[in-house]
Order: sequence, then structure tokens, then C-alpha cells
Amino acid sequence: GFLLPTANQVIELLPSLEGLFGDVRVSEILQRFYKTVPERFRPEDQMVGHTAYLVFAKKLEL
Repeated sequence: GFLLPTANQVIELLPSLEGLFGDVRVSEILQRFYKTVPERFRPEDQMVGHTAYLVFAKKLEL
């Protein structure tokens, strides 16, 4: 698998996987922190909208 910080890097990687790998999947990682006050457990007011992409692929038998 691969951990890539930008969509451009994912786009550059995908062609190199063609023919050698199948079942290619891309997942975006989002992270949201929560306030830890028990009486008012809820998400923080601000969220980082994007942190990274995970790319997974299965090697094809040639």
C-alpha cells in the first residue's frame, strides 16, 4: 500500500499500477478531534478537511 498526501500524487501513481496490480482502491483519510468534556462530548469546532490518501492494490499473477 501507499500513503500519499495529495491527489496529484495518487493520479501520478495509478498508471504505474496498471497491468501489474488489480483491485486498486483509494481511500481518503479524514480526522476529526472531539471535545473530551463528558457532559458535552462533541466534535471540535474546526476540522482538518483532509490529511492523506491510502492506495491499496493486489499484485496480479503473470
